[in-house]
Amino acid sequence: LLIPSYSNLISVPDKIKLTPNRKWYNSYFHIMDKHNKLYSANKNKFSIPLDLFIKGLYMRRWKEGDRILSATSKKHILISDLYINNKLSTLGKFMHPIIVDKTDRIVWVPGMVHAELQEKPTKQKIKVIEWIQA
Repeated sequence: LLIPSYSNLISVPDKIKLTPNRKWYNSYFHIMDKHNKLYSANKNKFSIPLDLFIKGLYMRRWKEGDRILSATSKKHILISDLYINNKLSTLGKFMHPIIVDKTDRIVWVPGMVHAELQEKPTKQKIKVIEWIQA
């Protein structure tokens, strides 16, 4: 495996604010305004209440011990187990984004799992974030 610019790979800061069309290695995030919650089995899309989005969402890498409360199973899942089940390589684990809120709580692992949010949307605007791999 050849990595053309290893220094670029390791120079990503701890957290990066999630903004429209923000790039993350070989992917980017597209953000849309909606009025209804998006119910989808597509793990590449995630709907979040507008107020939680305004408070701040950030992208970061996986850290040892990271876990998420799954929206489908309502159980805590270790991110390392998700990566093993999805057969991510060591480099893939390093490059896969994790979306967290301002308190560093994981709300979404793009392509894998959505979190169960305590903040339930109530007739408010929703932001739909789509993860697009190039």
